Amino acid sequence: MTVRRDVLPIPHVAPNSPITYDAKDPATKFPPIVPLRPPAGAPNVLVILLDDVGFGASSAFGGPCHTPNAERLAGGGLKYTRFHTTALCAPTRSALLTGRNHHSVGMGSITEVATAAPGLSSLRPNTAAPLAETLKLNGYSTAQFGKCHEVPVWQTSPMGPFDQWPTGSGFEHFFGFIGGETNIEADTELTPGTHQVRVEFAYDGGGLAKGGTLTHFLDGQPAGSGRIDRTEPLLFSLDETLDVGYESGAPVSPDYAAHGNAFTGEVTWVQIDLTDDGADSDHFITPEERFRVAMGTQ
Repeated sequence: MTVRRDVLPIPHVAPNSPITYDAKDPATKFPPIVPLRPPAGAPNVLVILLDDVGFGASSAFGGPCHTPNAERLAGGGLKYTRFHTTALCAPTRSALLTGRNHHSVGMGSITEVATAAPGLSSLRPNTAAPLAETLKLNGYSTAQFGKCHEVPVWQTSPMGPFDQWPTGSGFEHFFGFIGGETNIEADTELTPGTHQVRVEFAYDGGGLAKGGTLTHFLDGQPAGSGRIDRTEPLLFSLDETLDVGYESGAPVSPDYAAHGNAFTGEVTWVQIDLTDDGADSDHFITPEERFRVAMGTQ
């Protein structure tokens, strides 16, 4: 039986067998169930994208960064010198994942600066199928690992929607994080499926500007922790402001020094839950709490 791959999903074809009404009838015969598989000779597809790295960096293209594995791959394959990037990470990935111009899939810039302007909404139209979706509908097993910065910021909460998450864009499995960056480390193995991640900070006490322990919970269970040696006092003056994007006062870490990337937009909603009575000791966000958070952002 010929499989039509010019239309996706591949249309179901009813078996053309004689209709019988008795399983003992000698004419009772049906074709075997054939699972959907890629066409014969179809290759495995592995895309490795290095964020914010140009052609001039890798030694495979004559750059100063020693990349022997990339050199071996390039030595046995093809090197393309006219791959056009968009000068930003998320738009380049969106173009690569769909095979289209980044503006045509709504990713003219990173998701955090999306607007309602055409090409800048961070919303991929349903007329642009991701490559992973095309492969999956042709019988491939698909997975994505690492960073996913292509989800609109208002769709990144546990309430979704999830149609632009990797698992809604053709990837059957996703091991990574949603957003531009993260720095969470844990020893607990992350199994396939959807999980809930939560971070809690336990203050040492004993006065102002003390440290505390930051604990990472996975599905309500501790998965990793780390120390913050110093915090800012709760009392702020005009010369000790609450900055976003940099720290103009006394930074708690040298990493928070001013770098010219101050946030100049408008923060419309922030939620911080403070408790010392153990009222939420299960370390799990209930559906009721999710609903409350979602309604608070409307």
